[in-house]
Amino acid sequence: YVADAGNGRIVVLQAATTFDRLTLTPLYAIDGLSDPNGIAWSDGGTPFQPDDDVLFVTDTGRNRVAAYALGGSSARLVATLGSLGSGPDHFAGPLAVTVGREAGASTHDVYVADAHTRRLVHLSYAAGRLAWAGDAPSGADAIVSLAADEWGNVYAAAPQQDAICKFNARLEPVAELHEGQHPRS
Repeated sequence: YVADAGNGRIVVLQAATTFDRLTLTPLYAIDGLSDPNGIAWSDGGTPFQPDDDVLFVTDTGRNRVAAYALGGSSARLVATLGSLGSGPDHFAGPLAVTVGREAGASTHDVYVADAHTRRLVHLSYAAGRLAWAGDAPSGADAIVSLAADEWGNVYAAAPQQDAICKFNARLEPVAELHEGQHPRS
């Protein structure tokens, strides 16, 4: 899954390896987005069962997060959450997104970095709906990338602060690493 922000779409590619070669074949595109920046794939908590896979996209130009049910040849929009603002159910420049993890599988947790409000947002995805679960200050000017580990911790790349920040699943700060390299992901 590749966010093609300039063309307002997500390009879905299939990877295949043959000996020493990697081939990427375009399968389809998810069109109709406005400046998509971040994407996160969820296995729905059941790895290798594609019928519950979901792709979460930060539809930055619309200040929302979109969820797509994934199929072999297309994706179907199943939920959105957000509009311009700074309170619950609102975003102001969502840039990055990741899915919570536990014991090697995705959870129903979705984490979003909202640039202009300088916060991390915790969403829950269940029964085809996105719901606001809370938010916390990020302590960074802009978080450009998020990732989660198998214990549910969330990692944020904050290039303007020269930091990688670690939060627990409740978005409480745990640690920061400052290396002066402007980390991007």
